[in-house]
Amino acid sequence: EWLPVDVVSFGIMVTLLVTGLVTPQQGIMGFGNQATITILALMIVGIGLEQSGAIRLLGQKIQKLFTLPIWLAISLMMLIVAFVSAFISSTAVVIVFLRVFIEIAPKININLSKLLIPLSFSAIIGGSCSLMGTSTNLIVNSIATSQGLSDLAIFEFSGIGALFLVATIIYMTVIGLRLIPARAKQL
Repeated sequence: EWLPVDVVSFGIMVTLLVTGLVTPQQGIMGFGNQATITILALMIVGIGLEQSGAIRLLGQKIQKLFTLPIWLAISLMMLIVAFVSAFISSTAVVIVFLRVFIEIAPKININLSKLLIPLSFSAIIGGSCSLMGTSTNLIVNSIATSQGLSDLAIFEFSGIGALFLVATIIYMTVIGLRLIPARAKQL
C-alpha cells in the first residue's frame, strides 16, 4: 500500500474533524477509551515476550511436541496457543506463533499450511475464552459499561469458550487436517 494504515486512520480523523462531522471531543475520545488502552498494553506484553526470548523458548518446546503422532502434536499445540491467547491479544499470539512455526516447519518436516490453520483457529477460540483475549470482548465490555450495565467478569464466558475449543480441536484432528492442502511452496 502506498499509504500506511496509521496515516490513513489519522487522515480520516482529521477530515471528520475539519468537515465538522464530529466534534473534537468525539474525534479523540477513542484514545482515552479503556478498551483501546488495554489492547495497546496487551500488544506491548506480546512484544516484550518476543524480545525477552520467551517465545523462542516456547518454540523449542513446541518443536519437541512433534515427535508425537501428528494428531496429538496438533492437539497439544492448539491447547497451548488457546491458553496463551486467553491472556494475550489473539492477534499478537498469531503473529508470535507464526514466526515460531515458520522456523520449525522445515525442521519437523511438516508443511507449514498444516500448522497455520490450527494456529489461527485455536487463537480465535482461545481469545474468546476470556475478557482480555480478544479486542472484541474488551470493546463490548466497554460499550456495556458505558450503557450502564455491569462489567463482564474476566472468565465469565470461559465455559462455553472451552466447549468450542474442544470441538475445534476434535474437528481439526479428525477432519480438518485432511482437508488442509499441503502447499508446494513454503514461506
